[in-house]
Amino acid sequence: MRSLTRPLLRWTRISLRLLATIALWALSSLPAQACSCVDTSESEAESIKSSFKWAGAVFIGTPVEVTVQKRELQLGDRTIPYDNYHVRLAVKESFKGITTDYAVSDTGSGGGDCSYGKMETGHDYLIYATISRNSYVEFRGCNPTHMLPPDDWKRERKRAAKELALLRKLSRSR
Repeated sequence: MRSLTRPLLRWTRISLRLLATIALWALSSLPAQACSCVDTSESEAESIKSSFKWAGAVFIGTPVEVTVQKRELQLGDRTIPYDNYHVRLAVKESFKGITTDYAVSDTGSGGGDCSYGKMETGHDYLIYATISRNSYVEFRGCNPTHMLPPDDWKRERKRAAKELALLRKLSRSR
């Protein structure tokens, strides 16, 4: 009886390994979505200047309304559900491109779809965007849009203050 158990265990292990290999191969053939940004190794100031130059709009905005919209993406015969965030932003300070009190944008879920993702109402964001019509802005991909830190984040506030000072200087020199 013992002599039969060893070959059976051996075949079980081999079968499990083969099954795991097939499963990994099958999963790896699924289409992947990713967003990749190139690090140019610029200094922080040069990166801000470059982002300012290429953005159609640069401003501090505060989301006053965020609406979740359920959407679907068709990839061949597959349907992939995702969340879109429709955001209405109060413009607190414009450095470039925005002349209205409010801006509107749609962002995806963030991550692999190269969008910013969900924004929180009431928080200030420094937004680098393109303007597609009137006050409709898009901030996708590798732009440096980010939430400005709250007052109690002292170190981060200092860094943000330097960025805002440089943006104000760039805005005046245009």
